[in-house]
Amino acid sequence: MDVANIYIFLIALLISYITAVNAEDMPCSPKRFPNRSVVCVCNSSYCDKITREIPECGYAINYASSEGGLRFKKTVLRFESCDTEPLQSSDTITLVINPSVTHQSIEGFGGAVTDSAAMNWKRLSDSKAQQHLINSYCGSSGIQYNMIRVPMGASDFSTRLYTYDDLQGNDTTLKNFALQPEDVYYKIPMIKACMKAAKTTVKVIGSCWSPPTRMKTTHKFTGLTRLLDEFYQPFANYYLKFVQEYNKAKVPIWAVTTGNEPLNGIAGFGGLNDLGWTISGMCKWVRDYLSPTLRNNSDVKILAVDDQRFTIPLWITMVARQCAGYMKAFDGVGLHYYFDETVPVSIIHESLKDYPNLFLINTEACTGVQTTPSVDLGSWDRAETYIRNMFEDLNNKFVAWVDWNMCLSMTGGPNWENNFVDSPIIVNAEKNEFYKQPMFYAIGHFSKFIPRHSVRIDVRDPSKCPEAPPSILNVAFKTPQNTIVVVIYNRENMTKSVILKLGNRQISLDVGPKTIITVEMHNE
Repeated sequence: MDVANIYIFLIALLISYITAVNAEDMPCSPKRFPNRSVVCVCNSSYCDKITREIPECGYAINYASSEGGLRFKKTVLRFESCDTEPLQSSDTITLVINPSVTHQSIEGFGGAVTDSAAMNWKRLSDSKAQQHLINSYCGSSGIQYNMIRVPMGASDFSTRLYTYDDLQGNDTTLKNFALQPEDVYYKIPMIKACMKAAKTTVKVIGSCWSPPTRMKTTHKFTGLTRLLDEFYQPFANYYLKFVQEYNKAKVPIWAVTTGNEPLNGIAGFGGLNDLGWTISGMCKWVRDYLSPTLRNNSDVKILAVDDQRFTIPLWITMVARQCAGYMKAFDGVGLHYYFDETVPVSIIHESLKDYPNLFLINTEACTGVQTTPSVDLGSWDRAETYIRNMFEDLNNKFVAWVDWNMCLSMTGGPNWENNFVDSPIIVNAEKNEFYKQPMFYAIGHFSKFIPRHSVRIDVRDPSKCPEAPPSILNVAFKTPQNTIVVVIYNRENMTKSVILKLGNRQISLDVGPKTIITVEMHNE
């Protein structure tokens, strides 16, 4: 075979590879809004899909989403030898990947199946549309969620206030405990649909907003409340019964938190269902009741805090100082992302420096909180908020990142307190369709390509001091498939030239303005 024929053969081989890579993909059906990016429209007959392909040796696959309207645009890149001089300018950013320097192992990514999310899913009148939504999140053609947070009873994203045992009086036996219609007809079916669609185990985290009102000092769902002393053990039993009943429904609970945003119940933030704690009360309940009850009867993990980043000094440092043995109760720490952009991440490391075995999980995030409109279809700014937070968390030892409501209505509800917010998927029940927001794709650039047990590895720009902010947001992982995944975000309004160096190989690429890319390559 002469040189010309060899060249033609190689071109044909590359074309066939590119074609095979894209064979199962289905592009976004775009809908654009004034001064906004696009949403992707899904209904009973169509929904976009993206497959994660393991690249062949010598090649990498690049996926790109942008403010300009790209959604997981897939291209194949070819490695160059580092001896090859790529076309570059003084503005070229070089990122050197070092797989030998490793950090945390990833547990997963996901969202919350609240009453509202599951109700909106069910309001899609066609089972095919419902399945498209599930596949979009949890299926292999979607963004492959493998973690779900579920409220224990009502949250604010419910249509009513309730718990699993609303019998009044002083009963401490929980004889009236029962899962509610919201669990049986909405939350559990949605979680099980996700479990069926997922190729890996879906790990479920339970969080409680409020115990039964008879257990509280005010006997009310909301406001400044405490747990009555005589209900410390019954409330621990309440947690155990929740775990047992979900297990019976074939939804195993992987972890529980000590309660959603306990600061609300001692500071009166908002008017939501809550439970506040004193330092001594939190210590006593967790150490002497919750931990032994769960440890002796289940293998469920216990997460501390489940509140904002700035509350760690309260729920970790201050309680631990006054409570011997308190920290032994925990496997990890759950944090919400609100206010993260004004609270330095160093507060986490300082508070947890004596507890290196505790893992970190982002347990809640959303945009549109107390803003107008709550739902902003096509907002790239909101996607960028997610992107910045995910880069910061993953580069600071978080092992998982879990969003809030998996889907909401066109107004960002329902919510009994009218505390409407935005969501990565918005359901338009009247048209039997749903819209994948830019936030959905922002999460997907991490969740789809960083599978469980991936390990974060070192990646840095050698031209900058280690303490200096990155020229371009980046994070890298080694996956169980022995590939390297690099996620990059260009937050500027101009294209950036980037070189990725891995050993004696490199890839040159241009990252467009306001564009997030995920590059996957072999770790040869």
